[in-house]
Amino acid sequence: MILGKHVVPALGDLRLRDVTSDEVQALVKMKIEAGYSVQTAVHIRNAISAVFNHAKLKRAYYGDNPACGVRLPEMQRRESHALSFEVGRELLLILPPVVRTMVLVSMTASLNVAELLGLRWKRLNLTDQVQVVGTEVLEPYSIAVREDYYRGKFGSVKKKSRSRNLPLSRSAVDALLTIRAVSKFTGPDDLVFTSRNGTPLNERNLLRRVLKPAGAQLGIPWLSWHVFRHTHATLGEQIGMALSDRQAQMGHGDVRMTLHYTHSDLARRRQAIEAMSDRLLGEPVGRPN
Repeated sequence: MILGKHVVPALGDLRLRDVTSDEVQALVKMKIEAGYSVQTAVHIRNAISAVFNHAKLKRAYYGDNPACGVRLPEMQRRESHALSFEVGRELLLILPPVVRTMVLVSMTASLNVAELLGLRWKRLNLTDQVQVVGTEVLEPYSIAVREDYYRGKFGSVKKKSRSRNLPLSRSAVDALLTIRAVSKFTGPDDLVFTSRNGTPLNERNLLRRVLKPAGAQLGIPWLSWHVFRHTHATLGEQIGMALSDRQAQMGHGDVRMTLHYTHSDLARRRQAIEAMSDRLLGEPVGRPN
């Protein structure tokens, strides 16, 4: 995509030996001035560099790599935002039911939007009994994160540490049961959050039509799907959740630990998740055993 959209139109008519650092520098400068991000400029430079490295490997080019030494502005990272318990509670009150459940699960169980959209019923245990899914044991009131839906494609989660089992609060369980009770798509391989046709929801449409208007109403125009994972980490710290447990929830922990959860691990983390859920919803709920 980077080559076809940015590099080939600008440099495709030149021979490799005629491409200089000045041409590459001018190209990335032009892209930044046209409004592209520094990250896009980095991708353009790296794509050009990869072309020349491959050409040298194949002995089709013997000169210097013109992408080396190209200067780029410092990359500006977006400020990270998180919701407080109070604002999170206000947000949940004004969201429609399906998006409300997605946001509640995201904030309390730390799923990103791709993981939410790729979630299937067979990877949810909404009962008080242990279930076996394939060769895996799924503890009561828990969720197995194994798949996501990103840019129109289903795939396994991007890192091994993101393949994780997570406890669900009673409130999240009740909300998910409510969705299942009214859904036409409740088979094991059906998606939890679907369109009327059973296809994945469109995260951009939900952001534009639901989250952004809600954020504007609450005075938080920066509201986005990623905010909810930051919120989980922030609220978890506020209620005293252990760092190792927060890492396991987020999928940032050691792979050897996150892939082998025990009943006691989930039970301990569930206590924190229940406390987080209670404060977000403003009222205590019963605890699953």
